Amino acid sequence: MHMKTEESLPVDRGWAWIILLGNFMVVFLVIGCTSSFGLFFAEFMVEFRAPASSITIALSVQTIVFSVSSLFALNIGSSLASNRTYIILGGLFGCSAYLISAVNINSKRV
Repeated sequence: MHMKTEESLPVDRGWAWIILLGNFMVVFLVIGCTSSFGLFFAEFMVEFRAPASSITIALSVQTIVFSVSSLFALNIGSSLASNRTYIILGGLFGCSAYLISAVNINSKRV
């Protein structure tokens, strides 16, 4: 009689590729938006009729929020909730931030 053990089951049941694709898309968007900020910097100054200092604040706020939220999620929050909860919340916050920034047509509202 041959019994299946847990060792004979594959570790990856097919979802690893979906997770890899989702992670790749998120990293691609986050790094792409941060890297392309410099390409559009002069155009932002013309479009919003704002000085360079106020346009630079947008990138600074993004960097500060990213750093503080990762500090919270990795050190403090890891004992409060599961990884799945943080992934879902991070996705919702990121999506809502991009939607709000897409609707914002005046930099003085921020």
